[in-house]
Amino acid sequence: MALSRTIAFSQSQNMELRLETFNLLNNFNWGSPIVALSSGTFGRIQTQAGGPRILQFGIKYGF
Repeated sequence: MALSRTIAFSQSQNMELRLETFNLLNNFNWGSPIVALSSGTFGRIQTQAGGPRILQFGIKYGF
């Protein structure tokens, strides 16, 4: 999801404010289970597939 706003200072100058989010709802996605029979943690899922919630903010000045 991304939100942006452009603010014009004059005919040739403007500024863009931008907010981007990744995995906004922060849903947990299970990873693959451990399949090594000799492992003490056989069958357990100890990892997460995908990344955590990320927010980034940017400013762009055009002239």
